[in-house]
Amino acid sequence: MNKREKKFYGKILMFGEYVLMFDSMALSIPYKQKYGCLTFSPGGRGHQIFNFTEHLKPYLNHLKELQAKQELLSILRLDEMQRDIKGGLVFDSTLPIGYGLGSSGALVAALYDRYAEDAIVPAMDLTVKELLILKKQFSQLESFFHGTSSGLDPLVSYLHEAILIEGKDKLKTVSLPEEKEGRESAIFLLDTGVMGETQPLVNWFMEQCEENHFCNRVKNEFIPLTNDSIRSFLAGKTDNLLKQVKQLSRFTLSHFHPMVPEHLNAVWEKGLASDAYYLKLCGSGGGGMMLGFTKDMEKAREMLGEFPIDVIRFL
Repeated sequence: MNKREKKFYGKILMFGEYVLMFDSMALSIPYKQKYGCLTFSPGGRGHQIFNFTEHLKPYLNHLKELQAKQELLSILRLDEMQRDIKGGLVFDSTLPIGYGLGSSGALVAALYDRYAEDAIVPAMDLTVKELLILKKQFSQLESFFHGTSSGLDPLVSYLHEAILIEGKDKLKTVSLPEEKEGRESAIFLLDTGVMGETQPLVNWFMEQCEENHFCNRVKNEFIPLTNDSIRSFLAGKTDNLLKQVKQLSRFTLSHFHPMVPEHLNAVWEKGLASDAYYLKLCGSGGGGMMLGFTKDMEKAREMLGEFPIDVIRFL
């Protein structure tokens, strides 16, 4: 791998799906099993190749339009980018598209790293101001792919660090608790086998929030559970975490029904009834990956045998 072909990992939104809109807490971590890199020499089994000339030329044109209007928040060397594209530059990625793992975020982070003038250099001691500047720049750069973007996915990918959001304009990098190898308790990804579409689900959520009853339940039940889960996870309090995630799982199944694919309803309920595992959204839902939490990984594997599972952390 060429020294300029840096890896940019995907992300996992552990907690905070949808409630970011309410300035709630959220925690997003790097998903280091999957990554993408800009390269002139693509290859590798299972890799997806984003050919700029064929697929992402409209994105370059979009950036040029913003630059021409003097609206581009980050100064990018777009002429250099165009020359590289003509020279065969591609984004070689192991991240599946439409699975909530930050494929577009990794792409944006890679482009910023390679072409941004006066880029803010990744570091653990970045100030809140620097983090917010990066987040705003990334939000603009990623919005092309989703219509809107918080900028959080590219930020996690660019810094290679977990990001904790504690409210509006309050965010910081955090260290995760030490992973306990060999433990039965674990967090895993479950592949639903179908792609998810973010924007229709966000639209549904926003429409529901216009109803006081739904909005109050989100504010009074879902947000406190989300915040408590984040605190328990970062403090390494596994027993508390599993209890809170069970409640999050039940709330999601009851009130966020479009976000749970129909073919998952039975296994979702089965986990709750048996206490063998608890499923929750991994981002917007609707498909892609779901997160699972269990106190007995082998039992969870046995009960979810039809679904591909990837353990991401032991608790």
